[in-house]
Amino acid sequence: MSVDEEERNKASIRRIVDEALNRGIYDVVDETRGHFAEGGRARMIELRKAFPDLETTIEQMIAEGSWVAHRMVHRGTHLGDFRGISPTRRRVEFSSIVMNRFEGGVSVENWGLHDIARVIELLTSEEAPM
Repeated sequence: MSVDEEERNKASIRRIVDEALNRGIYDVVDETRGHFAEGGRARMIELRKAFPDLETTIEQMIAEGSWVAHRMVHRGTHLGDFRGISPTRRRVEFSSIVMNRFEGGVSVENWGLHDIARVIELLTSEEAPM
């Protein structure tokens, strides 16, 4: 894989974060996520409905061959239902680490760890700040 292809794949990840996660423009998911686009779109919509001011920042990104790994921080205010939890108006911050394998500019494999347990803890804790 050439450096140009690695850079194109990294640009694809940045585009997904900027358009889908940060602005709620989901067409990019269909264009860049291959056969699992529907599931990725559903998860992003769930997050944006629960946290309409969601802001995701890529903290680190590494490309090697057909793989791109990135670590993100998500911040938002809980203003919609999230996994059965009614809106609390609490601010949350949580992290994700994701790896994507690309073929022809499209992600064909996706592995991710999202600290949803931290989100639920922040939303349900009596000691959590408002």
